[in-house]
Amino acid sequence: RLDEGLVNLGNDPRPIIRVFKLYNPTSGPLTADLWLGCMATRTKPGTGNPVVSNTASATTTSPEKTLSNNHGSATFTVDMAPASPSARVAVAGAKVKAKVVCKDDEGCGGVATLVALKTQKVAGKKIKKGSVLAEGTYVLESGEKSKVVLKASKKTKKALKKVKKAKLKLGKKSKKVKLR
Repeated sequence: RLDEGLVNLGNDPRPIIRVFKLYNPTSGPLTADLWLGCMATRTKPGTGNPVVSNTASATTTSPEKTLSNNHGSATFTVDMAPASPSARVAVAGAKVKAKVVCKDDEGCGGVATLVALKTQKVAGKKIKKGSVLAEGTYVLESGEKSKVVLKASKKTKKALKKVKKAKLKLGKKSKKVKLR
């Protein structure tokens, strides 16, 4: 969210960090709220509840009386606790929607996967037990109820229409579910 007048010049993805670039063409201070949700990196998955520190700095070509207010930091803890899966999920084309409830005091988030319970032949293709049928990410606040949307791959899109039961995994928690 940017104050009126503030211009977003884009962002620069880098390993582990991302640099946001903003331009303030006005003569006064403007505020920007920036966020980036990362559950893990490609090189090393997240474990425990990591503490993240974001630091921002500002520069200008115009004269300043005070330079001490050009830097700021915010620190937060990423909660890796999974939400609780529902007992039924809805299938719509290549997408699966599952109801989830966050029972953790600090929030829940992670990767949700729907996996095959048994090896079976569906639409002429063999789906092995444990194969991922669909997956997606979710982030919930403490006490929040919502739906997580999982997307099927091209290979498993047709299988979702035929499979009756699967296992829904949200983080370390899992539950057998009926597909409808």
